[in-house]
This record gives sequence, C-alpha cells and structure tokens, in this order.
Amino acid sequence: MAPVGNAQSFTTHASRGVAEAVAARHLEELAAGGALRWGALTFTCEGLTLKPFPGLLDWSRITYISGSPDNGVRLDVRGLAGHVGSPALKPRATKAGYSTEGDLLDVFIPVRRPGSDYAALGIVLAHGATLTDRRHQNPDR
Repeated sequence: MAPVGNAQSFTTHASRGVAEAVAARHLEELAAGGALRWGALTFTCEGLTLKPFPGLLDWSRITYISGSPDNGVRLDVRGLAGHVGSPALKPRATKAGYSTEGDLLDVFIPVRRPGSDYAALGIVLAHGATLTDRRHQNPDR
C-alpha cells in the first residue's frame, strides 16, 4: 500500500479499497449464480430485473451514471420506457422506490447505505457484461 499524505486521502483510499472488495464479492456471487438485490432491482449474471415488471434487462443495456447515500442510484437503461410501458413513472406510481424518465432510472433506498456500497455498485455495473460472457464460456456453472 502506498503512503498516504493526509486524513482525507487516507479515507478516500480506504473507501475505494472497501468498495473494490465489496464489488469483487458481489461479482463472485453473481458469477456463481447468485443475485444482488438493491431495492426494487435484482441483478443476476444475465442482467437486471425491475419489480414488478417481468423480463430481464441485459447488462449491455445498463450504464451507471451516479450514486450516493443522499441521492440514490441513477442508471441509464436503454429501452427502459418500452420495458416499463411508459415514458415516465413517478416514485409514487411505482411504490417500489424508483422513478423513470425515458431511459433514466432513479432508485431510492429507504435504508441509508454507506457511500462505499454505491461505489461498489458502480464497479459491479462496469463489469456486469463480463458475467454473461463468463457464463457462456463456462456453461457448467
């Protein structure tokens, strides 16, 4: 580990390390056939499902835009409006802790999660498409 200059950089470095470790654990679980639940979202090795809508949204359609404990998670999901059958869903209409506008999906979690969880989710989403590739290369899993 490289020397750290001050308390803020130490905290940033430590948080990044925690996020990377959490993301690695999530990716291993997903690759083994498990699921990662984030409110109304469920991620699997094949992609994302969104309660209460049936069907899977492939990893290749999902882009992480931002996430934080104060603002929740914002994703760009190509074809989202067609998937949910509406150009926009307000949080009150979904009753599931998210809203949509076009391809944008905003997810709110009532339980406050640490910032490293949001960073870990960003890492998972950045590597999600490789899960499908690995699954097809190793069909025994």
